[in-house]
Amino acid sequence: VPDTPQPYLRRYHYSHPDGEVYFFTNEGPAARIQTVLQGAPAGRAYVYDPFANTVTQAPDAFALDLPPYGSKVVLVPKEPLADALPLEAPFVSDKRMELGRCQVQTASFADLSAWSEPMDLDAPVYVTALPGYESFGGRIRYHFRLTLDAAPQAARLRLSGVREGAAVTVNGHDCGMRICPDYCFRLTGLQAGSNELVVELNTTLGRAMNDFISAFAPLEPAGLTGAVVELQ
Repeated sequence: VPDTPQPYLRRYHYSHPDGEVYFFTNEGPAARIQTVLQGAPAGRAYVYDPFANTVTQAPDAFALDLPPYGSKVVLVPKEPLADALPLEAPFVSDKRMELGRCQVQTASFADLSAWSEPMDLDAPVYVTALPGYESFGGRIRYHFRLTLDAAPQAARLRLSGVREGAAVTVNGHDCGMRICPDYCFRLTGLQAGSNELVVELNTTLGRAMNDFISAFAPLEPAGLTGAVVELQ
């Protein structure tokens, strides 16, 4: 039970012979849900990340901080999980770098392997805000360059305005995928000197194959509007 009323919080509870599984999601379109659940079951709790397929120890697993459409999976097994990752130390950023100039490429549904020539942008904007791309559907790639004096101890990337899901690579290293907020990625593979960060987004076929009803619905934008790297 949440400690404050949360009309957009949805909870699913599954009981298994070896433990309990809880799924929480914020179905609200705008506001974050920040609450602590009362009456949580006793036992060691873990958080499962389905994007990275990892399980992490989490004593505060039932303290929720869910962005709109965000979710959380909590496990309470009867026995400790031997393959669980240790509790992560809080990420404290020493330096924040906003990524501005970039290049963007597109590949339409007509041929998803045929990438366009790179277009230079002073800052990331929605591709659908560019002339001639108002109804674009397909794949989008933003290429950023990041120059560092030294390799950081840890780093993460925060994206804003993402539509509709994002995958990130750093110098060719896969840093994961997110299909809902928060669009926050732990960055691996950063090195001293120049680094290439690539963010790829994909639209749905709904932008290219509208039925007789959705053909008249307004189209959401496609792309992203901001990228910030936090260094430790």
